[in-house]
Amino acid sequence: MSSPPDFDIEKKATHSGEIVTADVAPSRSEGAGHMHRTLKGRQVSMIAIAGTIGAGCALAFCFCSIILRLIIFLLVFLVVRCSSISFIF
Repeated sequence: MSSPPDFDIEKKATHSGEIVTADVAPSRSEGAGHMHRTLKGRQVSMIAIAGTIGAGCALAFCFCSIILRLIIFLLVFLVVRCSSISFIF
């Protein structure tokens, strides 16, 4: 009888420098045609950086759009208010 495959994710991650993203650990005995579901540490870091930049851009866009809407509202309010005042000369 053969022993069950080793699915110790932490052991494999520290040994090969990769982070295993599923319960399917890469096997060295598989053929060249098989794909592995793993990410390296630098790939995870790049995904995290991209997510941070994307969230920052979304928040900045929301903040700028709120400020812009307030400015437009104030300008429209002033134009309507000033145009309704009649001056008697």
